[in-house]
Amino acid sequence: MKTVKMIALTLATMVLFSYCSPSDEWISLYDGESLEGWTASENTDSWKIEDGAIVTGGERSHLFYTGEVLDHNFLNFEFSVDVMTQPNSNSGVYVHTEFQEEGWPAKGYECQVLNSTIPGDYMEHKLSGSIYAVRNVWKAVQADKEWYWQA
Repeated sequence: MKTVKMIALTLATMVLFSYCSPSDEWISLYDGESLEGWTASENTDSWKIEDGAIVTGGERSHLFYTGEVLDHNFLNFEFSVDVMTQPNSNSGVYVHTEFQEEGWPAKGYECQVLNSTIPGDYMEHKLSGSIYAVRNVWKAVQADKEWYWQA
């Protein structure tokens, strides 16, 4: 399997996930230095910190927030994330999910992170901003190799 590098995010594949407190202040769930408060599923070596960003690449893995903020039990929230994709990368942010050791998350929704077409037989028609099984976005919101904000 070809390894594809992506600077990304996730509550399953995530760089920054925040919740909005009653005072409307955003609280970062990522400290900018480590994966403290996060638990990776299978293939844990697919995650690393590079220049303050969570970088994922390699075999399938999901990164779940398991930290102390609200005991990682988010019910009514807003999230935002700064994302940069690399050509041919495919990732996403899962919300309303829970940790599982392997496989695709069985609970929750995936907010797609994909800005370019993946070569080969696989054709993905759910670009960044799509929510799997809810709504598709057909036009890329941003070019690869450029930071953008996704909420």
